[in-house]
Amino acid sequence: MCLCPHETPEHILTCPHIGAHRRRYDPTFQMTRKMIPNSNCEVQRIFAQCVKDWLINPETSPEPDVSQVPDEQRDHLERALAEQTAIGWHLVTRAAWCIMALPVRRTDDSI
Repeated sequence: MCLCPHETPEHILTCPHIGAHRRRYDPTFQMTRKMIPNSNCEVQRIFAQCVKDWLINPETSPEPDVSQVPDEQRDHLERALAEQTAIGWHLVTRAAWCIMALPVRRTDDSI
């Protein structure tokens, strides 16, 4: 990567070094695929976009537009996003590294 002496998991995921992009893209794509087993679910899409936004700019917390989420889910999503911001978005990436080793589970039996 960039030869930084303190390459933490967060640094590896957010390193601005040009050589880090490809190494970061492949696992990030896999992580997003694991996070969104149902691409029609707006909640899953928004959460995955928050992770991507954090990876682009880890100094700020993601602020997604949740207006497209159904009313019955919006309060839960807003609470979950606030709680994730409180504990740190970097923890999502750590958890994602762990689940990336698991096989992708299909939610639709017809596939």
